[in-house]
Amino acid sequence: MPSPSKKLHALLDEAKNGFHSTNSNQIQITLALAHLRNESPDQALVALGEPNNWRKWLTSRSAWSFIASQIYRLNHESEKALALKQKVDFSEMDNAERTSLKQLFPNEFTSP
Repeated sequence: MPSPSKKLHALLDEAKNGFHSTNSNQIQITLALAHLRNESPDQALVALGEPNNWRKWLTSRSAWSFIASQIYRLNHESEKALALKQKVDFSEMDNAERTSLKQLFPNEFTSP
């Protein structure tokens, strides 16, 4: 059985292949989360797509907007992070999303 890090690297490779073939928001967020899990916020930022296309996350699912805001924050892109976080509607998220986000970003997660 492969070690967790080997398995994570294999999953990252698979996600990168999917990213290059479809480039969907879901794959971008999944790949970005994998990079965060691998302690590579810079690669998570790359996974979000073209830097000038960051506004697309304003109109995406609230959970994805929040994740994108945190990736921008971790990469010292404060203005983008703040703009995205201000548009997040925590009431649109289900309980599983809120719980997961709170575990991923305990110092940044605030909900009503």
